[in-house]
Amino acid sequence: MKPSLRFRIGFFLALSLVLAVPIEAEVLINFDVDTDDNPLPSGTLIDSTYASWGVTFVNIGDCSDHIYTSQECLSFGTPPSEPNVVTICAVSGCSDISELGNGMVRAEFDRDAMWVCIDAIPSGTDLGVLRAFDISNAEIDSTLSTGAGVEMICIHADGIRAVQFSGYQHDFGWFDNLAVEFAPVAAEPMTWSRTKARYR
Repeated sequence: MKPSLRFRIGFFLALSLVLAVPIEAEVLINFDVDTDDNPLPSGTLIDSTYASWGVTFVNIGDCSDHIYTSQECLSFGTPPSEPNVVTICAVSGCSDISELGNGMVRAEFDRDAMWVCIDAIPSGTDLGVLRAFDISNAEIDSTLSTGAGVEMICIHADGIRAVQFSGYQHDFGWFDNLAVEFAPVAAEPMTWSRTKARYR
């Protein structure tokens, strides 16, 4: 005997509460591949390359107008993830950057984040800085590296909608591996049509 219509509707409604459409909570941008794992050559413009992951990039400085991958002037050796770092300078320029020297990389998020980290690689013993901003662009926190080699620097705060990073003030450094953990949000529920399509 076939289940009653009432039973079938109740079953699928209950199933829809469990099988919600997942929303990506964590992303790691290594600047070496795009969101489909295609390699990114040095000098690739990446302003919106990771937009589908909720992250876009803006150049805050005068070295160029965009954000790029780079393998230029890596005097420290091998990046934490090979082969690229991220920079505000086009392919013809060196990839190390300075907050007051030539500007900052800004990463903007399409929803609230609660953890953001970046690998800072100092020029000599120079310091790196990471600054976090809320949806009104007010700075809510900042942190510095120690200048003692490659170091992951992180900010944990509610309502992070953007970060900026560079060498601290007149210091220079390189940057790699942006990690973002977004704040929990309600998953998009499975609709009746989605449920039927998945289990027909």
